[in-house]
Amino acid sequence: MAGRDVPMAQPLFFPFSHDELREIFGQLGYDCRDDTAMRDVAYYDRRTSHGSTLSFVTHAGVLAALDPESLWERFLVALRSDADGIQGGTTKQGSQVRDDVLYFDPRLPSQLDGLSFPIQFRETPILVTVTGEHLTLAVHPESVSRAVGPDSVRRSRTARRRPGCVRAQPRCCDRQAAGRQLRGRYMPIFQGAIFDVDGVLVDSPHETAWRESLRELMESDWRDIRDRTTWSPEAFTSRVYEQYMSGKPRMSGARAALDYFDVPDADQRVGEYAQRKQDMVVRLIEAGDFTAYPDALRFVIAVKDVGLLIADASSSKNATMLLSKIPLDTFAQQHGITSPTLRPGLSLLDYFDADLSGRDFAHGKPDPEIFLAAARELGVEPGHAVVLEDAPAGVQAAKAGSMAAIGIARADDAQLLAAAGADIVVTTLDDVDTVALAAGRLAKRTT
Repeated sequence: MAGRDVPMAQPLFFPFSHDELREIFGQLGYDCRDDTAMRDVAYYDRRTSHGSTLSFVTHAGVLAALDPESLWERFLVALRSDADGIQGGTTKQGSQVRDDVLYFDPRLPSQLDGLSFPIQFRETPILVTVTGEHLTLAVHPESVSRAVGPDSVRRSRTARRRPGCVRAQPRCCDRQAAGRQLRGRYMPIFQGAIFDVDGVLVDSPHETAWRESLRELMESDWRDIRDRTTWSPEAFTSRVYEQYMSGKPRMSGARAALDYFDVPDADQRVGEYAQRKQDMVVRLIEAGDFTAYPDALRFVIAVKDVGLLIADASSSKNATMLLSKIPLDTFAQQHGITSPTLRPGLSLLDYFDADLSGRDFAHGKPDPEIFLAAARELGVEPGHAVVLEDAPAGVQAAKAGSMAAIGIARADDAQLLAAAGADIVVTTLDDVDTVALAAGRLAKRTT
């Protein structure tokens, strides 16, 4: 029975419980004793050439119940082979489907805290996440082509003898309902992610426009008051922008800058400064003088893949223009990212489930009004939303709205974000553990 790939008898121990195997073996006229599986693995382990990574994975799957520690070695061999392309390509295989039902029996080795991977079942892409005793199935509403619900997904007989739960998203394709009506024994904590734009998703020209437009004024129309201010080209630092202006509506940002530099007659000058800044930022955006953060684009796709709804919520009137100019499909193709939520011609703006950027609200950040409105449009309770911000005022707004907050310290301002109340602070969104996020926890990656 030993062959170049997986031994013919070996896969029998992968999908079936011991009781099911005893029945099958009995029908074939063989005995199935308690040590049969272990003896079979040992026999073929010495004789199998492991001609594919599937062979290593199958052995590891059987050993999950028999010898959990040894499965890790085989898993790493398969992982390195696939990652390095040793065999020139990998075939996607392995889901256990019987009688049109998808069965799960997860057994994580001690070396893993969690695992997340995509599969396709009934023509529907599903993201499977395993953490601790919980198995989460995430189906994004836009990806559903056929109904998939808990009745179509079962734990195997072996898994039913162990504690745990299976969570699956509803059969509904309505975006707001998908944020509320999750089936299962409990509802995950995070159902929506709300993103600021400038400094989180995009290295936009706002800081440059604020700084340069004030310099132009101080060197031309406002020359006569320059010596009565604390302004100088060197004094307008990135830290000043992050602490006093970033995240605020245009007029509030302009007034904050004038107050910081002790500019006289600020009430009469704030409109002129705000308009000059706006004219400059539009010119810079139209010239393409901005960059999308690659870590942010990877994170946005990963968050949507784990089943969260997403919204952009920036005070800037220019955020929508920025997002519409970022081709997300091109980025994904260039970086080898595949996802059922992506399609040709998709911009970053198109990718969001709700766009609140640039809307007029009675109160700007640190008031939570814009974030609360975003949560409502996603159909998510504030306590089930996480906000991603790079500005202290934005973090304060998230916490004032009873939301979780991730601070992104791209300007060496981690202490400011932590002091504002951020639950975790990272310098890159690649450091956020999306597996933990899907399980309702905010955590940094450990490796």
